[in-house]
Amino acid sequence: MSSLRTLILYLNSNAALAPQFLAVANRQNVQRTLILSVRGLTLPVFGLNDNPSPVAPIPMSEIKVPPHLDAISNLFSFLWPTKGPGAQTRLVPVASALLFAPMTKAERTQQKKDAELGPKASYDDLVLSIDELRTHNYPIHPATPGLISDPAIEYDRGTDWQDTELLTENDTPLPPKILGLDCEMCLSKTEQILARVSIVDVSGKVLLDEFVKPTKPITDYLTKYSGITAEILEGATMTFEEAQSKVLNLVSANDFLVGHSLECDLNVLKIRHPKVIDTAVRYHHARGSHMKPSLKYLAEKFLNMTIQQDISGHDSIDDALAAVNLAKEKIGKHISFGQFLDLEESIFKRISACSSDGSPGLGGHDRTCAVVDYGHPDKSYPYAQATITCADDDEVVDGIVDVLGSHDVVYARLRDVESASRMSASNITEEEVTPLLESNEYNVALEALNRRLSKIFRSVPPSSAIILLSGTGDTRLFNALLEKQRRFKKEYNAGVPWESLTVKWTDDDAQSLLKAADIARSGLSFITMT
Repeated sequence: MSSLRTLILYLNSNAALAPQFLAVANRQNVQRTLILSVRGLTLPVFGLNDNPSPVAPIPMSEIKVPPHLDAISNLFSFLWPTKGPGAQTRLVPVASALLFAPMTKAERTQQKKDAELGPKASYDDLVLSIDELRTHNYPIHPATPGLISDPAIEYDRGTDWQDTELLTENDTPLPPKILGLDCEMCLSKTEQILARVSIVDVSGKVLLDEFVKPTKPITDYLTKYSGITAEILEGATMTFEEAQSKVLNLVSANDFLVGHSLECDLNVLKIRHPKVIDTAVRYHHARGSHMKPSLKYLAEKFLNMTIQQDISGHDSIDDALAAVNLAKEKIGKHISFGQFLDLEESIFKRISACSSDGSPGLGGHDRTCAVVDYGHPDKSYPYAQATITCADDDEVVDGIVDVLGSHDVVYARLRDVESASRMSASNITEEEVTPLLESNEYNVALEALNRRLSKIFRSVPPSSAIILLSGTGDTRLFNALLEKQRRFKKEYNAGVPWESLTVKWTDDDAQSLLKAADIARSGLSFITMT
């Protein structure tokens, strides 16, 4: 997997390290790179050993390609067995292994030096810069410091958007307040709908807490997270416009507005604000700044405060207060308080720092990256210049076609084959792990994948690199054995006598798990140029 990452960086940045597994000539002529992740494709599906040795490219002419995957056999010349990272019985997520590169010793040393020499934090120091606001998909207020391009381009999102206003007295800006904001949202299909809005001040006083009448029919109340139910919203009397107005009356452009992943709240409120403090950015995840820590974790670790424990959902007042207190906790301390030194860096960040000729900031156009994926790609891949959220594989295909012509690097995941193969299922048993091609559902998914790949490949511009990878091998037996081990440990640690255990874990099981982990890391890749 690291070799594929090296190839991507070599094709799209000024990286000096060339891939060792293949030769690249005239890399400056590569105009686009498309990376397709299709988990659920395995080596046995192509008639190969599930853990080949040695790992070497295999000509497609020597492979039994399923007849309903001719989109692959027609485009690619070789299948590359690809080993994923991991140790013993731990697998590393594909995106983490492929899209994040280790920092060099010199980069880590400089990072540590910068952190040690940095100033003590003030609220002004915690405000997100214009670049950070853009990276994390914040709406841009026209008075945002550092906004030097045409404001109309930066912040025009529609007539229903509003800006917080600067308050003055005798032409002097009023002193800023420290305010915490949190919203709860429901879903109307895939669109987030405001359901509750809460604001607290720095002392913890609640300034606003209102349920909001939905502007569209709700398809999912997200009660587990939002705490919102149909009954609660039936009693709501405040309209969206009234809620938006209430917030604007309480928050001025002078104020420091604090929240956790506050871009979600501001986007659903359709409000732009220039002085944002985001605790999901100013505090780090233990695995590095490219991942956002949960508010629950930060509150417990730094505030000794327990939140989000209620099975009936979150409380926006508690969350707003936790965010404000986390910001207060950094004031007067070293600005790196609550942050970890990064051990790895997004390849999108490295690629975007280069221009189209591979030089950092010189010549050509700035390189841009796009991600098309399920879930929240804007949060998972903050250094991608464009992200498209999809609900199914057909939407992924349409998203790829939309961004291919305008971005240098596109990463996308197709997940129907993964679902049909049950690669992510934790409730699968050992007896259910049968050859994939015996499953009608899996074969139907392969046929659909073939149609989608054909459409994608037809849309790829000339002089483009295409990398198609599975990321993993067959993870079903690995998952089944992990679940068996988990059940055994739960019963055994609870004091259940050996003869009464519903499941037993033996040395043979432990050895089987190691072998299953090795198979689970044995994926495949295809590489070509158009």
